[in-house]
Amino acid sequence: MERKRRSWRIAAAVLLVLILLLTACTAGDSSGGEEPRPQEPAEQQEPEEQTEEQPLLPEEDLGPEEETAAVPELVWINEHIAGTIAELEAEFPVTILYGDTALAYEYTFTAEPIVDEGYITGALDVLAEFLRDFPEGFLQEMYAGDGVDHPNHLTFLFSGKLHPENAGSTSNPAAYAYRIGSDQFIALNITHDTQLRITLAHETMHAIDSYLDTLTGWDTYPEWQDYLPDGFEYNNSYIGADGGDYFDTTYTLVSGGPIWFVDVYSKTFDIEDRAVMFQSMFAGTPDAFWVTNKRITNRMKYMASVIREHFRCLDGAGPTIWERLLP
Repeated sequence: MERKRRSWRIAAAVLLVLILLLTACTAGDSSGGEEPRPQEPAEQQEPEEQTEEQPLLPEEDLGPEEETAAVPELVWINEHIAGTIAELEAEFPVTILYGDTALAYEYTFTAEPIVDEGYITGALDVLAEFLRDFPEGFLQEMYAGDGVDHPNHLTFLFSGKLHPENAGSTSNPAAYAYRIGSDQFIALNITHDTQLRITLAHETMHAIDSYLDTLTGWDTYPEWQDYLPDGFEYNNSYIGADGGDYFDTTYTLVSGGPIWFVDVYSKTFDIEDRAVMFQSMFAGTPDAFWVTNKRITNRMKYMASVIREHFRCLDGAGPTIWERLLP
């Protein structure tokens, strides 16, 4: 009986192996006569959003909005400087910048940045006195524009040496006054050997002329030629015939002849003539040679009368600081 059971077990095992082998062969031959189906492409996965911060584009590739954002932040050197600037900016329609921030507004020049505490403190002291010497409301009226067609503030840029990029510029400028759109700037080399008060008066006269020209359609001084020598023409260049800085002394104090101009620089352009006269009037002393020269003072009085005509704050006001030495 036991031998019979063992025989059945062996037969069953053999049968099971045969079944498994038959199944394997059938599976292996099932694709032999059929064209394999192409596989469906795997579904494209959307790339994961990058969370790593992307580097900024170079400054020259930034758009207009980004350019403004790229201006370096003003770094306060000390509390005194920060407090003085805040005080002046609250009192007058001005902005005062220095260091790398000032360099963001270079125009036809490049400038060396300055962060020297002594120079900046000294320049702020001179600027504060200069601004407070203007008649009350004068600068506010001058910069009461809409910021589109007319400037609504004046920006002072403190820097070191200024390097002109224009071949027609004077070789060693102390400052530049210029407008970019409706923004008025005065860039100042506060390390220059020219007295800063004189430079401030000179450049501010350029800004006054710019303001008056927008009011009059660039016909601010229609009688200007009447106050010049017969047949005189400005050089209309900062460069002389020799290719260097213009230096024709005719009609100046050192010429030995009739004196019509405060200095040689006055003869380059009419705007420089007015700026030199304004600086002389603003910062001059009673013993200045021009005080008794009617040719010069008559032109100064004409310029002062035009300024008065266009500033409401001067109606009925006494002599301004720039009129105090006029006869």
